[in-house]
Amino acid sequence: KQVQDLVEPIVESTENQTLGEVLGTLNIGRPLAVHWEEWFLLLPEAAAGYPLSRQIIDLPLTRAAILPPELSPSEALGHLFEQGSLHGLVMEGERVLGMVTREKLQTYTRQNELREAGLHSAQALKESEDRFRTVFEKSAIGIGLTDLDGRILEANPALMQMLGYTIEELTGKSFLDITHPDDVEKEKKTFRQLKQERSDGLRLEKRYIRKNAQFVWASLTASLCHDHAGTPRFVMVMVEDVTERRQAENEVLSQRDLAMALAEVTDLNKALKLCTEAAMRISGMDSGGVYLVDEKSGDLDLKYSTGLSTEFVNEVTHYDKDSINASLVGEGKPIYSYFPAFPAPPNDAKLMEELLSFAVIPIHFENRLIACLNIASHTRVEVPPSARRALEALCAQAGSTISRIKSTEKIHELTQFLQTVIDNANIWLDVLDEQGNVLIWNKAAEMISGYSSEEVIGHDRVWEWLYPDEAYRKTLKTRVLHLLQGSSEKREIETIIRSKAGQNKDISWFSKNLIDDKGHPIGSVVLGQDITERKRREEERQQLLDQVGMGRERLQELSRRLIELQETERRELARELHDEVGQSLTALSINLNLIENLVPAEIAAPISNRIDDSQKLV
Repeated sequence: KQVQDLVEPIVESTENQTLGEVLGTLNIGRPLAVHWEEWFLLLPEAAAGYPLSRQIIDLPLTRAAILPPELSPSEALGHLFEQGSLHGLVMEGERVLGMVTREKLQTYTRQNELREAGLHSAQALKESEDRFRTVFEKSAIGIGLTDLDGRILEANPALMQMLGYTIEELTGKSFLDITHPDDVEKEKKTFRQLKQERSDGLRLEKRYIRKNAQFVWASLTASLCHDHAGTPRFVMVMVEDVTERRQAENEVLSQRDLAMALAEVTDLNKALKLCTEAAMRISGMDSGGVYLVDEKSGDLDLKYSTGLSTEFVNEVTHYDKDSINASLVGEGKPIYSYFPAFPAPPNDAKLMEELLSFAVIPIHFENRLIACLNIASHTRVEVPPSARRALEALCAQAGSTISRIKSTEKIHELTQFLQTVIDNANIWLDVLDEQGNVLIWNKAAEMISGYSSEEVIGHDRVWEWLYPDEAYRKTLKTRVLHLLQGSSEKREIETIIRSKAGQNKDISWFSKNLIDDKGHPIGSVVLGQDITERKRREEERQQLLDQVGMGRERLQELSRRLIELQETERRELARELHDEVGQSLTALSINLNLIENLVPAEIAAPISNRIDDSQKLV
């Protein structure tokens, strides 16, 4: 027979079709062929858990070899082993005739060889075994033989290389011993089904633990092998390393999930946690954290960490700008290193943490270093090279998110500060839009007007309340709206408002228009000061000044009259004094003459001189 005689029917699809578009044509055990650069196969059972809207090319498809129809089954089997494929598509030109599995080719080849050579032909059996041994030894995928309890009997070089063990180390070991703990139950179930002969071959994807403690993803096909009497004797397991494919799928899904989560997150610590956990999933590392760069000092401060001891975290929570660690981060290039070889000197806490490998990836925003992502492992000796590009792409996502959240936090802090200033200002403050509607109304405005912010914000009815006189209100509002549509120059006006309690209050207003980036007015900030008391004091002062002025004029009149009276009294007094003195002097002169005539001659000479002098004075 030729290989085309052994094909099974398939359903063909294109890469642009969705699972939902082809699922109706699939039957149990009937595979799907998708043409995309190379041919791939997907069994319907493997597609059951995926959304119907998902494109076929996005599914985890298994590579298949292309087989010409004229090949013999044994030649076709050799092609499959050479290419490391479990399936082959038989094609005539561009037309697909069907699919053939390696298991079916092996069964047919063995049966055919035995039939041709005879059941008792030792030579034919040896040649068959030799061919099988050659295929077993040279196969690009791992092949293992186990007993019915899962203990390894044989392993080919590809399987030993995949797992990192020698044949001596593998022999007698159960596959469960080298299976990831999370996949043990799944493998037990597969072997139970196989031993109960519910299927000749079962497929699953699982993780094996390599000798170096790292795990490897594998696509496993287990087949129960019988002797000539049909008695189950052993299990043949074919293992294909699909770590890179799973890594790529994991990277795509992790980046997609992270992008969706970061788009909604508003808390910085939560964002750092999401980034760190995504990086750990992508790389397989078991610990990590994020440092933020202090905008003023340039120091590094650890803001989030996981998977590390408290002693270690306390030791690495801060690095000065001039430290070795901060300088290396400042160079702006990713660092992937074996931890003991890192140039920064270790201390006891770092040594006790026993980290083996780590990565430091700078996080930039607009060409400015703002943070760095650190991931590390206690078991891996290096960060997987296949994951490094994805880690750097993740940090590019993180940069914009961290910057956005920090900016939002600053805006929130500033808004809270401004709101506190506004609420605690002892002056009326409100903000109007371009139509005169109230947007902000602070506590001082509430106290002066008597209207709460809940009553006035969002409409312009407060104009009617504050200015009940329609004519006055209309004139005033026209003026204000005109000012709102004008430039951003400062404006000062005074108005009289009617408070909610019915009191008239004089308010001095100061306003400044708000302008958008295109120069268009969008509203106004208005400050109002209650000057009612000041105006009252000014009126009282003016009244007092008026009264003082009137008193001053009266005082001046009284002063004039006083001066006139004083002058009259002076003249009268002077006249009286003149008359009295004149009379006295006349009498004195007469008396002096009498004395001079009465003095005897013998003493008259000296006395006469004195009397003459006195008369001259009088």
